[in-house]
Formats: sequence, structure tokens, C-alpha cells
Amino acid sequence: MRAYEKGDWAQALDYFQQVLDVEPNDADIYYHMGDVYRFQGDYANALSAYQSAKQIDANFAPAYLGIAQVDLYGSPQKLDEAQTALQTAVSLDPNLHQAYLELASLSLAQNNADVALDWLQKAADTGEDTAAIELGRAKAYLAKGDSEDALTAIQKANQMDRSLVEVYTVWAQVLQANGDFADSIQPLQIAAANAPSDLTNQILLARAYYESGDSDKAMQLVNASLQKDSKAIDAYLLRADLYLDAGDTDAARADFNSVLRLSYNDFDANLGIGRVLLAETLAGSAYNDFDYTEKFAQTDAQKAILLYWRAKALVVLDVQSAAIRDFEDALNYGENLLPYRLKQDALDQLGQLYTATPTATETLTPTPRPSATITPTPAKSATPRPSATPTPK
Repeated sequence: MRAYEKGDWAQALDYFQQVLDVEPNDADIYYHMGDVYRFQGDYANALSAYQSAKQIDANFAPAYLGIAQVDLYGSPQKLDEAQTALQTAVSLDPNLHQAYLELASLSLAQNNADVALDWLQKAADTGEDTAAIELGRAKAYLAKGDSEDALTAIQKANQMDRSLVEVYTVWAQVLQANGDFADSIQPLQIAAANAPSDLTNQILLARAYYESGDSDKAMQLVNASLQKDSKAIDAYLLRADLYLDAGDTDAARADFNSVLRLSYNDFDANLGIGRVLLAETLAGSAYNDFDYTEKFAQTDAQKAILLYWRAKALVVLDVQSAAIRDFEDALNYGENLLPYRLKQDALDQLGQLYTATPTATETLTPTPRPSATITPTPAKSATPRPSATPTPK
């Protein structure tokens, strides 16, 4: 276990195997071996070890947790199977803290922030109030558009564990949700320095520079990200924004289409095609495109953003009453769901439209087409923490 805690995987496996030579029916040992394999990215051997633990003891809850983690993080992902295994794990051991955390993460991935918060509360009810719980809460509140509670949760997570790198990433996301892009640069620099292979931080940092007015630095980071990963969707989306701001609609369209080739139902990319059309003064086509994009909007934030852009097209088309309605609906979706810059523009547009006299009977028939203070610094150790510690036999 000392080798395991230090991340000395080769030695840990050797010792675990020696234990199995003496105690071949020890489910705990197979479980820990599965974790070692999983931490190294060897999901096939990890699954085999977890299944061996399950065969020895069908009521051994951590075995189901391990199987679920292979389903969640292996390739291909098996989210339904993972959820079933995790629910089995907590039914067998209601105090299995990590299983609740995984259920919360899975719920967030399925856009169920309220369900995620329920699972996180169950994790806290096990008696372990950890930084991981507060980190999960920050993500869930952020998904709900509740940036105030998200900020409180992420600050608490940072106080509990200043070495947890992901805290700095989520902290920056909370700040950006509040429009504090310049303030988000510091935590992102900390996160990027401690996780240089994680492109998420680099792309978020590019977004921070972009929104702070430094387009050149943003473009440098985005291009560097795409050189490392030609399938980095967020990088293409940000570069398309940069091109749109520069008036290069052809390059922006190309980047949005690059995303659609990777994920045809990506909300931002589908929305982006409409934004390109609007920039090309094709407001009618843009309106139709935004209407088509509606089926890809899954979250309230996406629905609010879609309404904003549809309203922008309606303004150009001089359909004032409908534009007012869409701007108001976008702002009323929820506090801070609309990105800061769009929110401010929506308020400005409404101020201008209210002074006009809208025509109540104006309609359009769309035709679908065939998108704080930070406490540094996290530890630079690459040793993953154990995902769960089963009760010793």
C-alpha cells in the first residue's frame, strides 16, 4: 500500500501479486490491482481485475465502482452501464463516497445539475466533507447559472485542498461566467503550469485573453492548441470567434464546419453558421439557421444564447416586437445564463427598441436548412489519488 500511495505502480503490482499467491481469494487485492492498471490507462487489465474481485465476492461494492470507472473513462464509454454499476455499488455500501462523486459527475455530463447536487449531498452525508464535493458543487451551480453559489463552493474547495489543480480551472470558469475574464488569467496560469498537457486550461486562457482584448495572444494559444490536437472543438470555436471579429467570415465558416465534421449536432457550431450568415448581412438565412439550431439546444444557457442571436437577426429584419420578445426571454431564462458580453448587448438593444413602436402582428415563418483571490499553488505531483479505499477484510 505504501508503493500504491506513492504511485510506484510496478512495485505495487509486484507486492499485490505476492499477496495473491498466499491469499488468492482476496477481493481487496484484486480491486487495488484494478486501480493500479486504471491509473496507468490499462483499462482491459483493470476491468479483468475488478471482475475478479466481483467473482470472489458478489457483494463487494468497490468492485462495481471500479467496473463503472472503466465504463466511464475507458474507450468506448458505456454511460448506461456505468450508472447501473454505480447504483449497485451504493446500494451495497451506502457509505462508498467515491461512487456518489462519480454519479454526480455522470449526472453533470447528462446536464442534470440538480440530480448531481443530490448525489453530492449523499457523498457529504457519508461523513467525508471533501474538496472534491465542493468542486462538484461548483460545477453543478455553474451549470445552473448560479455563479454566486459556484464561487462560494470553489473558494471552499480551494481552502480544503490547494493542491487540487482542477479547482483553479473551475475557479476561472466561474470568474468568466461573471465576465471577470482578466481575473481568470491568474488561476488559469496556475492550472496550465501544473497540468501542461491539459488543453482545457490553455483554451480557457486563450478565451480570457480574447475577452480581455488581446486577440493576438488568444490566437497564438488557439493555434498552438490545434497543433497539439487537431480535434480540439473548443479551440476551433474560439478561433472562429476571432475570425468573425476580424471580419473574415470565410475562415470562421471553415472552423465552424470543422467542428460539425467532428460533431454534427454541436450547438455552438450550428449557431456559428447562423452568426456567419448574419455577419454577411444575410439576416433571413441567419434567422432560419437559428431556428434550425434550436433542436440542438439542450441547456437553459444554450436556449438563452440562441434567443439572443435570433433576436439579433430580427433586429436587422426590422421585426421589432419579435426581437423584443426574444431579447426579454433570453434575459429571463436565469441569472447569468447569458454570457456577460451578450447580456450587456441585449440590455442595450432593448433600450433602443423600447423607444421604437413595435408592430404586434409581425411574424416570420422559418424554413429549416437542409453551434476573486486565488491561493496558489497546487502540488506538481502526478500521482493520482486512490479512487476509493475499501474497508479492510
